[in-house]
Amino acid sequence: MGENDNDPEECGDEVWQYDIEDRKWAKIPNAGCSPGPRCGHTMFAWKGDLYLWGGMQEKKSVFRMFFTKLYRLKLSAGMQGKKNKAAYMWENVKVRSQEPPGREEHAAVLYKGKYYIHGGSNPYMETTALKDTWVLNLSNFKWSPLKDGPIIRHCHGMWAANNK
Repeated sequence: MGENDNDPEECGDEVWQYDIEDRKWAKIPNAGCSPGPRCGHTMFAWKGDLYLWGGMQEKKSVFRMFFTKLYRLKLSAGMQGKKNKAAYMWENVKVRSQEPPGREEHAAVLYKGKYYIHGGSNPYMETTALKDTWVLNLSNFKWSPLKDGPIIRHCHGMWAANNK
């Protein structure tokens, strides 16, 4: 949650980790170029770091900001053990292509070194709910549009299984 836990429209700017062995949650300290508060984003782990894309932030029910920047949380710069209180480092990842339009509540999956996103919503687009599909190649950080889905979707999921 945000600064005011009583305001359901407030998005948070915190990252928490769960220790499976101790069954405890801990807020991790972060530093660097924080992505800022947001809701409806997706995250994925790649080569030891955590990535964040998309989402939105609502400002007092007046307007919404939709995000397109890709961020990396440098986990290697953070805690090496439970006693170490060093901050993890956020950084803005430079992509080498046009980015997909901003959105929230999209589905995403990491598969064979590529990050796929589909659908979501953005009320400032021609249609509020989207049916487009994009792929980010993580070897060169280039986005590419793929064939649109057959229908619009948001608040859905997707996954990879059995090499498909």
